[in-house]
Amino acid sequence: MNRALRVIASIGIAVAAGWAVHGLYLRHVCNIREIQAERLVTKLFDINDQITARIAARDTVEIMNRCVPCAPTDINQYMIRGAALRMLGRPDEAALDYRRALHLDRRAELFLNLGRAEMEAGHDDAAADALITAVYLVYSYVDDLPQPMQDRVRNAVTPTYLMIQQGRAPHAVLEQLSDRVARDPR
Repeated sequence: MNRALRVIASIGIAVAAGWAVHGLYLRHVCNIREIQAERLVTKLFDINDQITARIAARDTVEIMNRCVPCAPTDINQYMIRGAALRMLGRPDEAALDYRRALHLDRRAELFLNLGRAEMEAGHDDAAADALITAVYLVYSYVDDLPQPMQDRVRNAVTPTYLMIQQGRAPHAVLEQLSDRVARDPR
């Protein structure tokens, strides 16, 4: 009886160790793939050959599709896959990835990328909402937006931004901005 319990305990420990090693190995592999994919996506912006860029973007999406389940809270993987999807002309799918990342973190660059993806998809109101939030967080982003969206965002943000800079913004305005960042984009 005692021997049987030891054998069962040994088997349980071996299975648990196997799962731990397997999980750690997959995470390690995904970390390496994430670094490679991030470098590749960065290079894609410099590639003049459309075919090569599309192939590389498609490969990046496939790699990230395998890695995201291993680390579903890794924002960078969503951002890499979103950028690759945009390069493939799939802005709606990219917007979903940016929204998933926004559930984990409220970075200005996520709002900016979401806004750009929504703009590429032809969803101007959703794009403006995300871009306005991004510009509230980092005002200099407004200079990188194409017209007429730049004027739309600048007109929405500048009056409030100036009130805050001048110290004239009522507490309610600051609460509204905080709520804006905390809520899910439209």
